[in-house]
Amino acid sequence: MAYPMFGCLAATRLVDLSPMQVDVNRFIFTLAEPDSVNHLVVFLTGAMPFEPGFGASVHLCLSQAEQNWQLLGFLSNEKPSAIFKISRAKPAVDAAALANPFSSMNMPQATNAALVGISVEPLADLAQQTPVTQAAAPTASDLTLFTQRMLESLLNYASSFAVDIPGVTESLIGFSVVRRWHEQFMHKLMQDPLFWRK
Repeated sequence: MAYPMFGCLAATRLVDLSPMQVDVNRFIFTLAEPDSVNHLVVFLTGAMPFEPGFGASVHLCLSQAEQNWQLLGFLSNEKPSAIFKISRAKPAVDAAALANPFSSMNMPQATNAALVGISVEPLADLAQQTPVTQAAAPTASDLTLFTQRMLESLLNYASSFAVDIPGVTESLIGFSVVRRWHEQFMHKLMQDPLFWRK
């Protein structure tokens, strides 16, 4: 038996390493009694990485009768695991939220269970999708917090490269330091748009 590529863990439960393959690049985990689950972890087991240029979108269907799928987030070789807060997940209400790789498939029906779907897709396609947790417009406090964390990051990074020159009262920082910080910050932002909240 081949070792599975994906695993799923609901808080306070055993790890599930047995997704059902419903298509060539699509997998489903059944989540029993989803009302008692607050957080869900989906991860690569390490058995095999994604092919270059590929990753996976992670979806949640709380209502199997209505087939309301919500995009939770993504996995990639650079980000092989993700934790999702699902305790306040609400059914999708717009067409964009309903358009997903699982909406047209016949899914298994289980009483008092949710479905967690994983769809392997090109990274370029994943970059065009917006998880439900990011769909809400940011508030002023979110923007203030983001700006504060970004500037603190820049200050901490740049100050570690500051050079004191005799006869100059201020420490100097080369522009290449700011450029490197910007590249690293943008890379982190591309991998996880909410990394700065952690």
